[in-house]
Amino acid sequence: MAKKDQYLTTGVAEEPATTAAVNLLPGKNAAPGAVQRLVLAHALRAKAVARRDALTALAAARLAQGIVLNAAPDLVPNPAPPQPAPAPQASAIPLPEAIFDLARDLAAGDDLLLEMIEREESQGRSAPPETANRALSSLAPGQSETWRIALFGSDPAEIGLIGESALGLTLEVTDDSQHPVCRAPAAFDQALCAFVPARNGFFNATVTNTGAMAGSYWLLTN
Repeated sequence: MAKKDQYLTTGVAEEPATTAAVNLLPGKNAAPGAVQRLVLAHALRAKAVARRDALTALAAARLAQGIVLNAAPDLVPNPAPPQPAPAPQASAIPLPEAIFDLARDLAAGDDLLLEMIEREESQGRSAPPETANRALSSLAPGQSETWRIALFGSDPAEIGLIGESALGLTLEVTDDSQHPVCRAPAAFDQALCAFVPARNGFFNATVTNTGAMAGSYWLLTN
């Protein structure tokens, strides 16, 4: 199952008929963490731009605020894509400062709203930070690549994508025995899978560009 709208696609953990061999705690979904917040912030930012809505941009900035993104040099696609892909370019993960600036631009002329934006930005600086890992890659049209990710049993797991617009990214996660764990269908530029593994193990996250254009994306993990 999956939920999808124009701006946000969220994969839902699979509920197979027989779960004994699947590395998944059935009926358990990860509580929202840093990766889910970033993906949702990205979706809200896109909605704010499309609707010229400062309040939506402020909601996006509040979601992303306090998240520290760590580079994950050991996180690489395995195996490497067989066909040539464009050189990766650092695409726009929704950093709070940039979204607060967007909210101010959209609120220009509204002193009350601008004051609220400044207050929210100032108060958010004192919040305890959360961390997420990021790795940059790129895909040609129709191209796929798979990431091998180690996760801990009983710990909520989040795997997210944020890419350039119009990529049409899909995300499929399987356990080390190739049992399906989570699927997020094609969205414009983002996807999210959240689930809870039953035990320690490796998981395979396959990303596919179903769009007509090449582009870069960030893989995010907690």
